[in-house]
Amino acid sequence: MISSKISNYDPSFYDAIMAMAEQHGAINLAGHYPSLPVPDDIDQMIRRHWLDESHITGEPFGNLSLREKIAEGTALRTGHQYAPQTEITICGSREQAMYATISAIVREGDQVIVFEPTAGNYGAVVELNAGQPTTIRLSEPDFAIDWENVHKAISTKTRMIIIASPHNPTGRVLGELDIIRLQKLISGTKIVVLCDESMAHTVFDGQPHQSLSMFPKLADQSVVVRSFGEVYQAQGWQMGYCMAPSDIMKEIRRVFAMMGGSTHPVLQNALLHYMETPAYNPGTSNLFHHKNTLFTKHLEGSRFKRLPCSGTWFQMLDYSAIADIPDREFAVQLIKDHGVAASPLSLYLHEKSKSRMLRFNLAQSDDYLIEAAKRLMRI
Repeated sequence: MISSKISNYDPSFYDAIMAMAEQHGAINLAGHYPSLPVPDDIDQMIRRHWLDESHITGEPFGNLSLREKIAEGTALRTGHQYAPQTEITICGSREQAMYATISAIVREGDQVIVFEPTAGNYGAVVELNAGQPTTIRLSEPDFAIDWENVHKAISTKTRMIIIASPHNPTGRVLGELDIIRLQKLISGTKIVVLCDESMAHTVFDGQPHQSLSMFPKLADQSVVVRSFGEVYQAQGWQMGYCMAPSDIMKEIRRVFAMMGGSTHPVLQNALLHYMETPAYNPGTSNLFHHKNTLFTKHLEGSRFKRLPCSGTWFQMLDYSAIADIPDREFAVQLIKDHGVAASPLSLYLHEKSKSRMLRFNLAQSDDYLIEAAKRLMRI
């Protein structure tokens, strides 16, 4: 019998929810990924490149021209200039970039601050690298970061702080004051910030996304991860990239090299050429603002309470006015009795919680969301 190296990580309930949704023919809003079509123009671009280039071996750290395009776009958005040759790496997925960064930087006994709830399982990756995750719970119901708690948690052993903005599962987006507080906290330290910005394009609260790259001193101590898969709702190919100062990126690339291979060049070349066309549009904030507004409008007058959400394709709902039972129990009841599947908040926490909240995935067709809302209205 092999004992697990990872504590408090068990995906079995999520798998059970997904299977139960299929078994009962429920409307499934429990998943992580979009159920929307890839834009036709990029789909056609990939098909054309696939016919001509499927046998080509890619560059180890990504197509240089694509990295140059990323650097150009990042400079326009944030004002920060990353060197394509040494500070940008194309990766197979957001998860690969996060894992490689943690593996490159965290050593035995290092403390890593992680915020919960989180869909990233970052604490588990820290444990695999013999680090010590320190979990800080986001404040409810707005899921804000209590920076005083972060200040108290930092010690001489703190090596990394992991954040995500926009945040999955809550849809919380860090504001300028949050980033300034973070920058102040790590100033004069050797702490590295690992930031998942893979859903930056989904912010729909009317405010610009505050990337860590916009703050020069913070950017010098940060690894920023982004994803093409999230941008184009194409989780099947998940390709992303990470950006960091050259000394940090050098270590991350050592880990990538040990993983072997490179991200498929067909996707890279197709994306590069698509980014050079007039049709290129890296933002989907209007789409997900529409989805969120549509769903919540059709829930008006229900006993569910909508929690604050500024981005992502997720929406948290509080069901405490309906039942005072654990969220996993309510999620099962919701599927069996009402034909709607959602993810309980406790899936994203490593400790037991009395929260009465569910996460709903709104990256679905309009008709699907309207029907889901109708069923929820009857509860």
